[in-house]
Amino acid sequence: MEWLVILIILAVVAIIVVAGISGANKTKELLASGKIIQRPYGFHEQQETFSVHGADITRIIEDIKNSDLGGASATKVEGKQLIVFKHATGWTAQLYKAKDPEEGPAEPDLTTWIFNFTHWKKDNSMVAGLQQMNILTTSIEKMFLAIDPKTQVTTSQMAVKTTTKTKFF
Repeated sequence: MEWLVILIILAVVAIIVVAGISGANKTKELLASGKIIQRPYGFHEQQETFSVHGADITRIIEDIKNSDLGGASATKVEGKQLIVFKHATGWTAQLYKAKDPEEGPAEPDLTTWIFNFTHWKKDNSMVAGLQQMNILTTSIEKMFLAIDPKTQVTTSQMAVKTTTKTKFF
């Protein structure tokens, strides 16, 4: 009976080690291919603001259709300059055009777009789909830089309210 318990413990440890190595190898592969960049944990709680020339909603939709969205679907909200991204792991994100300042833009053809994650799930304190979130974020950044190489990007922390439910089984 003791041997059975020891074998089960060893099997569980082996599965955890193999999963960890597999995940690390996948991350290295995505980094090497340029699909993701190294980001600090918590990047999903930040908002990115892009100031870009030549980025109208039609161009952005076309570019999104040709981008790697990390398995997410993209839907334009009718009547708005808003695109919503959804992923099977339970996260959602949005990309929307910020309102123009009252006095009008300082430069012609300059628009401001905001990208952030609006919802995600945590499983035992781990964000589900974090790697796919990184793929989408990297694709959005690359898209704006392809539209305008002089794109200005600022990142700010969002006010996030979270609830954690710990499940053991």
